[in-house]
Amino acid sequence: MKKLYEKERDSLLELLEQNIEWPVARDYNVKEIQSGSQLEVQIYETWPTGAANKGKAQRISRPAQQKLYEKYRQQRVVRLVNANFTEKDTWLTLTYSDENKPADRQRAQRIIYNYLRSVRRKFKDVDVKAVYTTQIGEHRCHHHLCINISDRDRLEEMWCSRSERARRRKNPNYKIKKYGRTHARRLQADDFGFTGMALYVGRHGQYHTFGKLAQPKEKKTKTLKGRKLTRAFVKKLAEDKAAAKMELLKLFPNCQFNDIDIRQTPYTRGYYIYARLKIINDSGG
Repeated sequence: MKKLYEKERDSLLELLEQNIEWPVARDYNVKEIQSGSQLEVQIYETWPTGAANKGKAQRISRPAQQKLYEKYRQQRVVRLVNANFTEKDTWLTLTYSDENKPADRQRAQRIIYNYLRSVRRKFKDVDVKAVYTTQIGEHRCHHHLCINISDRDRLEEMWCSRSERARRRKNPNYKIKKYGRTHARRLQADDFGFTGMALYVGRHGQYHTFGKLAQPKEKKTKTLKGRKLTRAFVKKLAEDKAAAKMELLKLFPNCQFNDIDIRQTPYTRGYYIYARLKIINDSGG
């Protein structure tokens, strides 16, 4: 899972690879993003925004824009999954037999949406929410979902048409004919939460959401837990990863250090620092 994340994670850093004439950096900002147990800490440069600096940065190429958009999309689904699901919830794969194969993506989307509505009606005491993707390609059409329902047997049984469920209600012994095979298993987190699983959902085309999902908590400041971000301090962190790790653990004592990525832009000679931590004690500082 970590290796998969590393292939996708450079979202903000794509700008550093462009041949752009940047204005002189002004100072540093910090952004903390909490998604469930996952905490991201970004330290990045800011630039003047006055009229004298307008037009200094060249336009980013369309391919670079598309690549950057894709990185942000991956980042978004990772944060949503980590912010909304726990190990009590379910990773669900739903497929179709040849006879039930949807005619196109639109039909497949209608089927999975109706399925989720049926799940919501069945589990009335749960605020049902899901993040899912539909895949149509070389393999037969199928869906992958993260869903906050723990009754995996019932989730698999409900993968059928409304008429099939009606027949079961009339006859409890009736054997439901499902759309296709199903596979439900409990979500399992590692030090990076459900990042690997979320990236699997996000990297296979467009993802969708169902229900009212909690949003990641974001906080932007000009200090790191009250510590002023001087250029000398940021340089110290950037040039010594061990010192950066110790400083982060001192500032976030309720966290476990996962990893850190440090880049230097060739244009301003400033730094971009991106660290990932896992919250292990919510009562910590």
